[in-house]
Amino acid sequence: MRTKLRSINMEILANDFDVIVLTETWLNTCVFDGEIFDTRYNMFRRDRQANTFSEKVDGGGVLIAVTKKINCYRNYDFESKCEDLLVTLELKSGSNLNLCAVYLPSPLEISHLEHFLDSSRKVLDNMQDVMIIGDFNIAGIDWVHVGDGPLRPTNYRQKVECVIVDFMSSCNLNQYNHVLNHQNRILDFVLTNIEHNVIVSKSNSISCKVDGYHPPIEINIHKVKQKMLQVKHSPKHQYFRGDYNKIRSRLDAVHWDAEFKDSKNVDEAVAKFYDIVGKVINELVPLKKYKNKNYPVWYSKNLISILREKEKCRQKFKIFKNQLDELEWKLLKDRSKNLIKECYSKYIERNKRSKILLDLY
Repeated sequence: MRTKLRSINMEILANDFDVIVLTETWLNTCVFDGEIFDTRYNMFRRDRQANTFSEKVDGGGVLIAVTKKINCYRNYDFESKCEDLLVTLELKSGSNLNLCAVYLPSPLEISHLEHFLDSSRKVLDNMQDVMIIGDFNIAGIDWVHVGDGPLRPTNYRQKVECVIVDFMSSCNLNQYNHVLNHQNRILDFVLTNIEHNVIVSKSNSISCKVDGYHPPIEINIHKVKQKMLQVKHSPKHQYFRGDYNKIRSRLDAVHWDAEFKDSKNVDEAVAKFYDIVGKVINELVPLKKYKNKNYPVWYSKNLISILREKEKCRQKFKIFKNQLDELEWKLLKDRSKNLIKECYSKYIERNKRSKILLDLY
């Protein structure tokens, strides 16, 4: 959605959106956050003056406002020199949504587009569930519906058009915005790699003047919480804990001739033998009890401990708003992310070695 400072209207909050994204905000340091949104929202903004390619003072800029019901934080390390902004939303489903807002001024320079896309690749390499929303100012692509899902690009010829389409293809991104502007073109893209229902529609919640080139849109994400598959363990006997004195006594007391008397052949006799021995083992050798795990098999005990501690700190910070709790929570979050990658790499390496050994045999 595009807006200018003079046309920002608080009535866009009439529907109490969870997230609001504005591009080309025309904001600067003279405008305070409290002048734009009320206290229901945490606001992240990157004005044109903040380390961007543009040498202009006015215009440009992006903003993301997130309801305080959702925990969120800004990722400065993944932002480029373009007018972009990356915020991670910690959803109640247990997963994160990494939301990037971007404004690429017209006329779009190919070097600026490539710089932004290179930065976006780093985000996609390091994060899951990424959504890139913004004004790309690329008007030459025709977007065609593919069923009820995303749109497919066609009739692209210019270099900037080919570059963005190649980027989408190589990064497995889909474009969902189908709302045409007054010239029957689409300048604002909704690019994402999430595998859930993404529904984009024209917004009727704006009471201020609407830019004909950039009609406001609403995005609904129906993200279903994925349940982890439970590993079903077959019960196993703990033979090292068996009472072998009782086992010997029980087997010595069996009258084997009488037990085998009615057996018609060797197979029936063997089956009878296994049945008697099996009953003795079940009675005198304890079974190993398995507990269902709530974590992937490749999580280490150290990682699980850090994740639990991180959640405790997050809950404390959420209740008491203590800055020390926030600092500890963020430190544990960084440690857990690094340890997750390390544990997963070791797990993959172990599986590769196992496969090589199996292939040798």
